[in-house]
Amino acid sequence: MHRRDLSVPPLEQTILDLAEAAGRDVVTIGKIDDIFAHRGTGRNMRGDGNAALFDVTLEGLSSLADHTREQVPILALAAKSTTPIGRRAGFADIGATVARHLDLPAPLHGAHF
Repeated sequence: MHRRDLSVPPLEQTILDLAEAAGRDVVTIGKIDDIFAHRGTGRNMRGDGNAALFDVTLEGLSSLADHTREQVPILALAAKSTTPIGRRAGFADIGATVARHLDLPAPLHGAHF
């Protein structure tokens, strides 16, 4: 039996909401749908244990449209710059950077790097 977390919906839009509103395919893995109160989480894929979660992650990546196959799940990628990003104020900076990379509207919080 899996533990069931009762989460509070995010108080503001998340990058998941922005991607969904832009018509993007959203695939989440594991308990992400529970963490975000099932808001903006798209198709959720679960697995029991690390190996199973790894397998569903690969399955989720292969189920996306052809134009995403060359993409690799990352937190940050600087194609032209090798400048250190320094200490960030929080995880919101990652969301702002991903939003900028995906040409999504800027989230309310965070500064892209």
